[in-house]
Amino acid sequence: MDDDLARMLDAHVAFEAGRWHGENLAATVAEAVDAGFEHLDGVPLRDLLPPERVGAWLRHLVSTEPLTDELLAEVEWALRAAHESLVDETVPLADVLTEPAYRQVVDAVATQQAIRGELVAQVTSSAVYAQLISHVLYHGLKNYLLTENAVVRTLPGASSLLRMGQNAMRSANPNMEAGIDRRLIAFVTSNVAETVLDSHEFLETVLDEAVVGTVADEVWTTNGPRPVGEFAALVDDTGLAGMVATGREVWTAVRSSPVVGRVVDAVVEQFYRAHGDEPVTVLLVDLGVTPERAAAALVEVVTPGLTVAAGNGGMLEAYVRQRLEAFYLTWSPA
Repeated sequence: MDDDLARMLDAHVAFEAGRWHGENLAATVAEAVDAGFEHLDGVPLRDLLPPERVGAWLRHLVSTEPLTDELLAEVEWALRAAHESLVDETVPLADVLTEPAYRQVVDAVATQQAIRGELVAQVTSSAVYAQLISHVLYHGLKNYLLTENAVVRTLPGASSLLRMGQNAMRSANPNMEAGIDRRLIAFVTSNVAETVLDSHEFLETVLDEAVVGTVADEVWTTNGPRPVGEFAALVDDTGLAGMVATGREVWTAVRSSPVVGRVVDAVVEQFYRAHGDEPVTVLLVDLGVTPERAAAALVEVVTPGLTVAAGNGGMLEAYVRQRLEAFYLTWSPA
């Protein structure tokens, strides 16, 4: 390379490197973003990103990309760091999740009548629910018979006398109370199916939007003033590790289902049906990504790295020189 080309290369390198750091960086980024928006102004989204390619990429990302041990370790580390920070928080929950936002969530849930009905049906058809009803009925009836019936409540001293008789009965015939218990349990068991059905119908009748709102009010009154740290402290380190492991197993099972691929395709198809023919710039602006905001965000992201590259032994200048030097070595004036 002759001296003139070498001087021109040096000047070109200095000019290009100088555009990407210091006071010139913001203007350079804004210029590049404006050029990009101008170029994409008349390009429909489906021409830039065909829906078939987007769908294939999303299916691959969801169903194929591995959940490595290293990634899960980073997730667990992040959760632990967040947990440790939250445990020390004394800010009330109401200052984090404001009451208007909480009300919006409650209203959204309360209006879903089909979900409430399905939830009631699932709970009341559970064997555990039937056992709970049996337990409540058994102890309620037994306590009523022993302490709350009309005779005990109206006769002075009857309650003490009944307890003395009960103790005497236990001493004289220990098996008698067990026999009574068995009869009472048998009675409750034979009637529990009808009781569960009644409770199902009762819950479907009373569990309306007003009741959900009342329960939500009680939850908010109880928990709104409590510090965030109290809720975070309910989960210990073992629980965090278990959440990560469980999340991996659940995600692994879900992602292998063909349902996931069909959902991805449906979402992509619907999105492109609504926006596929829109110019890319129009869609970006509708999403709040204006040229000014995009340029400001990019400057914020790239400034630290480019500042280091500009001062770290001339890394930025060396990169620019490498990119330009190949041209100057092969170019010669006619």
